[in-house]
Amino acid sequence: MGYNSEFSGEFTPSKPIPDDLVERINGAGLDLRVAIEDDDSYEAGNVVPAAFEMHGYDFVKDLVKVQRLLWQHGIALSGEVDRKGECNDDFERIEARRGRIYSRRGKVVYGKREESGLEAVTYYSVRVFRVKKTAKGERRRFVGWASQVRFGRNSGSTICPPQRVLGAGAVTDRPPVMSLGYSKHDADVLAGKLSLAHPSGKTKYDVIAWEDKI
Repeated sequence: MGYNSEFSGEFTPSKPIPDDLVERINGAGLDLRVAIEDDDSYEAGNVVPAAFEMHGYDFVKDLVKVQRLLWQHGIALSGEVDRKGECNDDFERIEARRGRIYSRRGKVVYGKREESGLEAVTYYSVRVFRVKKTAKGERRRFVGWASQVRFGRNSGSTICPPQRVLGAGAVTDRPPVMSLGYSKHDADVLAGKLSLAHPSGKTKYDVIAWEDKI
């Protein structure tokens, strides 16, 4: 089957390529062709990859052949085509600059090293409580977790039910997966919006931090 690459991009001629040269190039079985009028993928008259995905082993050689032919008619190509091979580290850019052909391999460059610690596995969630006034003061009943849904009309419930583990009671120090986790800022904003939306004081919200552990 061979090794395939994906190609994208095109080369623009300095002036229109004569029809007889177009036929000659397109009939030569090259890894390139000249786009024609009914080509929806490329600008008509540009030199383009023969296919979006192909072996393309001779792409650069064929480009040189095409440019040498066009030079005889005073035509220079300019532009670039990117090739991405099946292997993640195999990619290159083939360039034409006023009729001169260049190719350069791509490479992976890593940025500045940044340490990851507790903050990488710390999430914040919003707990929801129903509040009832009693003679002895305020009594809170944990009812669930605020979930990430849109606010506004027809947005649905913003409460995920309490998580239960092996028949034990409601887990209040770690939200269920469906509640997801927030950044500290987003959790604070969510708790504030919910508090404003329910000013009666019968429902209250607080933000807790939890560490995602194995």
